[in-house]
Amino acid sequence: MEPRLATPEVPLLLATTNPAKLVRLRWVVEGLPYATITPADLPPGQAATVPEDGASFAGNARQKAEAWSSAAGGMLALASDGGLEVPALGERWQALRTRRNAGEGADNAERIRHLLDLMRDLRGEERHARRHEALALAQGGAALHVWTASGDGGLIVEQAPPGPADDPFWTERIRYYPAAAKRYHDLSAEELAALDSVWPRLRDEVRAYLSAMQS
Repeated sequence: MEPRLATPEVPLLLATTNPAKLVRLRWVVEGLPYATITPADLPPGQAATVPEDGASFAGNARQKAEAWSSAAGGMLALASDGGLEVPALGERWQALRTRRNAGEGADNAERIRHLLDLMRDLRGEERHARRHEALALAQGGAALHVWTASGDGGLIVEQAPPGPADDPFWTERIRYYPAAAKRYHDLSAEELAALDSVWPRLRDEVRAYLSAMQS
């Protein structure tokens, strides 16, 4: 199927029901000549069912984009999937199940506690983590392109920080960057640009592709 331009009549669906991911997907496409909508803007009955049982983040992102594109009548759809890898934990931690390792019904506090419990005997560089993210674009229910990026996830802190664990991206509360002597949430915009290249790299690649579709 030949990709069609997104217009007010044929918009780009930001394919997530997660408010935090929606903010990042909006950031990826902001300023481009695309009208955007979200799943909340779709008519009743057009929700996607996504198994998220892919063998990779790219596979899961592709599943999401294709499912939402199909549910929205073939609309152009952009979706993401990502997670945290902790090499020292080996098979005790599955990066693809970052949000679900503590159990399907776990809240963020329980997810943090589960990971820190697994890592209680690890010190220094053993606590190093890596971030993985994938974005996928689909139309007509079929993927057009998938992008992936990985980067330094910092060191996982040894104790949960104080305060409510209500951050949508819960791992950002417990990732510490020695070069800045700060947790992710405390990094300035300049420090983020220097230390976390995953989303900026994906943004550049997706924007180049979408811009080419307009030419």
